[in-house]
Amino acid sequence: MSINGDNPEEIGDGAESVLEAPEEHLEKLGQDFMAAMQLVEQGDNAGGEKALREILKVEPRLAEPRMELARLRLLDEDLESAEVEARNAVALLDAGGQWNLDIPEDVMSGLAHGLLGEVLRQKASSDAVLDGPPETFQATLREAQLQFQVASDKDPENEHARYHAFHLGLQLEDDESTDD
Repeated sequence: MSINGDNPEEIGDGAESVLEAPEEHLEKLGQDFMAAMQLVEQGDNAGGEKALREILKVEPRLAEPRMELARLRLLDEDLESAEVEARNAVALLDAGGQWNLDIPEDVMSGLAHGLLGEVLRQKASSDAVLDGPPETFQATLREAQLQFQVASDKDPENEHARYHAFHLGLQLEDDESTDD
């Protein structure tokens, strides 16, 4: 007897259909995800976003739709929503919740960390942060640099992350040396 109850013979009648249901369920969501991406590719970002949100209503633990929502929110300069979605995607992927197994785990995680880094980099340049306390600017920039560094470490071929990890690190060093 297995502790997880993953043997259909031990669970009882109808167990095979119950155990197969998640795969069918995710397969349908995969088709929905591709349809959402097609809408975005055709320039219908609002339609794509609506489709992604419908996917997340069915299965909120999927990181990839959250990454796409973060990207779309970033394009619309809605940095708060982009940050929430990117943070959720990073948390899900860091917990082992990758859905798309066609992309290596480190690459997917690197993309999510890089996306969060980009959101934070743009947030650091926003009026809300620039007009606030210098400590908020520094903390936001530091976290952006850290996210880019994590992305670069996970996926060394991620040139965008490597570039920003390096340049934000230089900017932080310059800012700290002028504070002295």
